Amino acid sequence: MIKTKRKSTLVQLQATSRGVLDPVDRFSEILFGVIMVLTFTGTISVAEGDQATVKTLLIAALGCNLAWGIVDGAMFVITRAVERARTQALGQAIRSEPDPALARVYFREALSDTVNHLMTEQELDRLVEKVRQYPPPKGLDWVTREDLKGALAVLLLVFFSTFPVVLPFLFVSEVRLAMRLSNGIAIAIMFVLGVSLARFSNQRIHTLGLAVVGIGIVLVLVTILLGG
Repeated sequence: MIKTKRKSTLVQLQATSRGVLDPVDRFSEILFGVIMVLTFTGTISVAEGDQATVKTLLIAALGCNLAWGIVDGAMFVITRAVERARTQALGQAIRSEPDPALARVYFREALSDTVNHLMTEQELDRLVEKVRQYPPPKGLDWVTREDLKGALAVLLLVFFSTFPVVLPFLFVSEVRLAMRLSNGIAIAIMFVLGVSLARFSNQRIHTLGLAVVGIGIVLVLVTILLGG
């Protein structure tokens, strides 16, 4: 059952900071989809591959990405529910802890190391007090509309990231040329993903772009060699 009740302060902060899918989530899902379809196209034999065989493999690739998109979307929903449960448990622990020092410890354990170094004891005390003043939720929102939106976004990213890579096989009759075009598109997508991730993390654009391409190619080769 989908619930839309008011969330605790910590859950609201968490939802605001992440949104439906953050840039790293989008990067991971698109890269996953590209790698999955490359494991199929990489097994096509140029010498023996006819159009019927190629189309059969492409249908299998689309079906596989659709299946994994559904699985990945379900795991997204489960992960969000677990995060909310942990956040709610943290809020309850802070509200029920009479010792301010221990309440600060609970809060610090939930923060990243970087944020911990920036937070003073006084700032933590103010946050602890805000959590204590906020009424505890009546129940846990196991599934929310935002979760379902995120799951759908995951499914669409994994599935539709397949199409640019398989398009050459649908419109080019020569298998060798189609493979070259497909591989070129895949490399371009991985490079763009690396550039986007570099801009998000404030890193060198071309370095991270080429690094993602290299990592993606290695992962594809490993997957093919292991029978994936």
